[in-house]
Amino acid sequence: MARDIKWAIKEAEEGGAIRKVEVEDETKKKLFSKANKTNVMMFFGSIILLVVAIGIVALLVTFLHFIIYSIKMVIVYILLLIFPIYAIYRIFSMRKAMKKGDYDFYMGEIVTKTDKGYKIKGLEDQDLNFSIKPENEVKQGDTVKLIRIADEVDLF
Repeated sequence: MARDIKWAIKEAEEGGAIRKVEVEDETKKKLFSKANKTNVMMFFGSIILLVVAIGIVALLVTFLHFIIYSIKMVIVYILLLIFPIYAIYRIFSMRKAMKKGDYDFYMGEIVTKTDKGYKIKGLEDQDLNFSIKPENEVKQGDTVKLIRIADEVDLF
């Protein structure tokens, strides 16, 4: 299980594996815009998923007179209902974190690339991905920048 991201970053910074950097305002705006866009897309995706699930259930009940009562399906329905609420929560919590200044920028070194993401020196238990794709392919030993907004970390 991964550590709390703020604690992991604090330990990595104290250990000298990563260091804080300053970023231009234009880059900050681009990164914040990307984070907001991702959260809004998550909301719309969850709404589409919910509508499709409701449609499938409606078709099953209407045409086949088939009602699913299993506990597994009830759990799936509850999760589908909770997902849009969680997406709305993420939108507001990220905007609040940005407004309060609960973000930092760091520079770190790539240790390795896995199928889940990149491992950064000092944050080996985290699988990080790029929020904004780099121009060139990054490899082991390359220096990258990290952004932490609230409890999320991404590379850029």
